[in-house]
Amino acid sequence: MSFAADFFFPKRCVGCGIFGVYICFYCEKKLRIRLTDTCIYCKKKSLYGLTHPECLPRSGVDGLMAIFNYDTFLKKIILQIKYRLATEVWREFAKVIRPEWVWKVRIYRSLAPTALLLPVPLHPSKERIRGFNQADLLGRFFSQYLPYPTVQSVLKIKKTPAQATLASPKKRRRNIQASFAVVNPSEIKGKEYIIIDDVVTTGATCREIAAILKKNGAAKVYALTLGHG
Repeated sequence: MSFAADFFFPKRCVGCGIFGVYICFYCEKKLRIRLTDTCIYCKKKSLYGLTHPECLPRSGVDGLMAIFNYDTFLKKIILQIKYRLATEVWREFAKVIRPEWVWKVRIYRSLAPTALLLPVPLHPSKERIRGFNQADLLGRFFSQYLPYPTVQSVLKIKKTPAQATLASPKKRRRNIQASFAVVNPSEIKGKEYIIIDDVVTTGATCREIAAILKKNGAAKVYALTLGHG
């Protein structure tokens, strides 16, 4: 950030408002590490967030892993990144995330040794406005621990209201239906994917993408997110 930007729009901690940083030392301690992952469908505990066999639909998500619990503080951070277009916030936040918090994601090296990282795409009009896709930023971050290629096998083809603006899970599922399309169906068959997103709440977006990938022959589809709530 330039000197002029710092002067007119000074950094303030997302948590407490102190000047000079986006995430201060004291607010960093507010981050709640997700110690126990859960099945994306029944919400009950599951080792590494793997979907319970009895819960897994034919075209479902094989597992979901998150780094943090999605609470008020993490929500503030993500809103700053997404809606104030503040990639500076993300860069500072990424430095706060300790390697030991993320180490568990390396289990995917065994679960999906040939996986491809798939950041959830934005609709082109929304990405033009923001100038970036936060899922792409996360994909680059997670690639430090999962040295897999990042691909854009899926496009967002329908412009929809933000999922966060819809209260009920049912509305979120309807909102996201038929919103995505695969780029090249012939390249999907037999592949393993890890969907990258910032937050999962109802899981509607991950489920929709997993469904379209599996209907085109994907072997396994996992999801990896910053927060889960």
